[in-house]
Amino acid sequence: MHEHVNRRNFALSMAAAATAFPAAVATLNDPQQTASADEKKDKSSSQIDLILELVKRQYPHPKLDDAALAEIRHDLEAHFTRARELNKFPLRNGDGPVPGFRA
Repeated sequence: MHEHVNRRNFALSMAAAATAFPAAVATLNDPQQTASADEKKDKSSSQIDLILELVKRQYPHPKLDDAALAEIRHDLEAHFTRARELNKFPLRNGDGPVPGFRA
C-alpha cells in the first residue's frame, strides 16, 4: 500500500524533480554544442516526457489523470522556456548578485 502524500510534499517533490533533472541533464550536455531551436525544443520535450513518467510512477493516484498531467506539462514547458532564456545571458565566473549595502 502506498503511503499518503499531502499536497505540500507533492509540490516540493515536483519542484525538486523539475529543477534537479534538467540540471543533471545539462551537466551531461556539451556547452559548446549549438543546436537549432527545433532540436532544443525536441530535447526539452523528451525531458518533460521523462519527468512526467517519473511523476506517474512515483505518485500513482486516481486524481493524477490526463488533465492533471497536461497542467503539469504546461508548467514544465514554461520552466524550460524560462531556463532557455536565462541560459542566453552570458555569465563569467566572477559574476554574482549585486550586494545590498545598508547604512
